[in-house]
Amino acid sequence: MANTVTRYARRMGAVYRTYGAGGLAARIIDKVRSAFGVSSKAHRSFIDAKAKSDAAFDEAAEADTGGVQHLPGLTIASANRVHGSSHIAINPAEFTTSLAVAEQDFVAVDQTTFVDLGSGKGRALLMAADRGYRHLIGVEFAAELDAIARRNIAQRTDRERFTLIHGDATEFDLPDGPVLLFLYHPFDRPIMAEVARRVGASWRADSRQLRVVYQHPIFADVWLQAGWRSIATPPDCTIFDPGSLPKG
Repeated sequence: MANTVTRYARRMGAVYRTYGAGGLAARIIDKVRSAFGVSSKAHRSFIDAKAKSDAAFDEAAEADTGGVQHLPGLTIASANRVHGSSHIAINPAEFTTSLAVAEQDFVAVDQTTFVDLGSGKGRALLMAADRGYRHLIGVEFAAELDAIARRNIAQRTDRERFTLIHGDATEFDLPDGPVLLFLYHPFDRPIMAEVARRVGASWRADSRQLRVVYQHPIFADVWLQAGWRSIATPPDCTIFDPGSLPKG
């Protein structure tokens, strides 16, 4: 029984990482309705709606950012691949809501570097660029996703504002100056803990303005345990700043 529960929890965790809260809710509804012999298409409807949303964004942006890409089919030269999440681009409305909250009482975006760890095909970078961020950095460890992101950025007239790094988030050092760090649930607890530690060390070495936007914050406790302070909780998001971190 315990093994069955564990396997089911893992499957539901995978659904959440791939499709977000809406997809998980749709899958649970499907399971409950099936138990009572009632056919449901809630999960399929959610996926279809996501596909239409992706297509609309990509058409407007003249880019390729949508779909779902599972890590087992991608080229990843990192032992941390087992801790990564499937790639699915954030919903533009979610992104806009969370960024609007995170930017309040913060440095002007034209003075700030936007960093996306687990940047996938680059959708968050594209949207942040349109918000006016001075510099945009994406870190992605899957070779195929990094290549697509580079094609998306290459066709922009402001491509010099972007830096794409094909590498592991645990080896990335934050840049100097004000930083807004964005995480769309890119990896599991062990990597999140290491990232929280490294980001904290970066702030201690240079106590500049720094905020973390963690969308789908399954491991928000990792940041709290590392001394970060939750300053806002927009829908399905937690925003942290280093206010409670001891300085080095």
